[in-house]
Amino acid sequence: MHNVAKRITYERVGVLVSNSPGYKDEIELGSVHKNLVRVQSLDCGFEHVSTDVKSIGSDDLVKRNGESPVIRHPDVKVDIEYVYSSGENEKSIGLHMNPNYSLLRRFIDKEVMDDVNISIITANQDSYLDVNNVTNENEFEDYYIMGIGNAFLTQYSYNAQVGQVPTARVSFEASNMKFDPYVHGNEPTLASLKLGRDNAASQEKLKLTTNTLSPGFEGDVNALMPGDMDITVTKQAGNSGGVPFESLDAAIQSISIDVPIDRQRIYTLGSNYAFNKKLKLPIIATASISMIVREFEQGDVESFFIQGSVYDIDIKHWDTYFHRGIKEHSNIVNVIQVQNAQLKTKNFSVSIDNHLIVDATFTFGIGRENGLKIYTPYHIYFQGEAIQVLSTAKELVEPESLDEATLGFAEDTGALYVYHDGRWTLYNNDEYIT
Repeated sequence: MHNVAKRITYERVGVLVSNSPGYKDEIELGSVHKNLVRVQSLDCGFEHVSTDVKSIGSDDLVKRNGESPVIRHPDVKVDIEYVYSSGENEKSIGLHMNPNYSLLRRFIDKEVMDDVNISIITANQDSYLDVNNVTNENEFEDYYIMGIGNAFLTQYSYNAQVGQVPTARVSFEASNMKFDPYVHGNEPTLASLKLGRDNAASQEKLKLTTNTLSPGFEGDVNALMPGDMDITVTKQAGNSGGVPFESLDAAIQSISIDVPIDRQRIYTLGSNYAFNKKLKLPIIATASISMIVREFEQGDVESFFIQGSVYDIDIKHWDTYFHRGIKEHSNIVNVIQVQNAQLKTKNFSVSIDNHLIVDATFTFGIGRENGLKIYTPYHIYFQGEAIQVLSTAKELVEPESLDEATLGFAEDTGALYVYHDGRWTLYNNDEYIT
């Protein structure tokens, strides 16, 4: 007899996401499941897509098997919000973490479908239990498994504001949802289908171990504080006037990035399932900044007829420590780069007992190489010293335009150089720490 919990609270729930594609023909290859960490909220559900058909001469609906005709598979949607940190979740859902390419590179380059499986694991006990620290595999017996198959990523967003930890949110659109108990020796199969004419159900089984739901935190960077980040705005073009976002004294209160990943559903006669959901390129994303007005710069909006205002936005998240009671930066945990963001709206507002605030929105395109990048800087050994590489250059550009510790490549020879202490030096050590 299965145990029944009186209620299921958040510490009893774990979330797994597999690598793509969701359905694998070669079962022996197996799916790799990653635990999503620091999850704050999860919403999932489905909509039964049926059509109510009326008919002249009848006061009843046209039915099939006693119900309105089902014209296609149910729409299954999943939204997951988590505390943004070292980038583990971004890697797990398939985003590309590299300074030379956009975060969507893997989705654009993939030769197979980019759908995944999401498994929601819930404990079945009333006694206290932390599913992230299960020490015996037998404890998973009779756990509830909510499987979501063929989940395509449809949105990624990032939000940071004064007084709160930064968060990220991902949304998926899936094709199937199933519910199973977890039984050793008869583990539940994944919820994915072989999308197409036969829509065969996956025979691959979900097997849980004591490491499956391990948090897997890297070092001590479990969460980032608002004070652990630097935001740098660089103007590339334009002279609209007003508030200089690129000012070093800019009092930014909040910043958000929203990446809607539009997809085209592809159907075929003979199947109620979309057998693929292709990206609609280029992806058009938005960024929003809210800041306290501290100064103005000369210019006017008429300049938009000549040249729009274009900016690059860099967000650096730091690992910090206290030295003699003073908070200092240690290493960069990761970097978010928004490239060629075009200013679309700028709104000023002030009220009693409040500051003059400006809210601005920007749009930018995301392709294979540019638009939006998220990455953790490299660590390399150079001249016996471990240094953190902040950026890369495809050619040895002028040093004054570079950050300290930049890797560069000589175009003629392909040799690797490092810019350190104000000069380029040939780098001969191939040992990287990533």
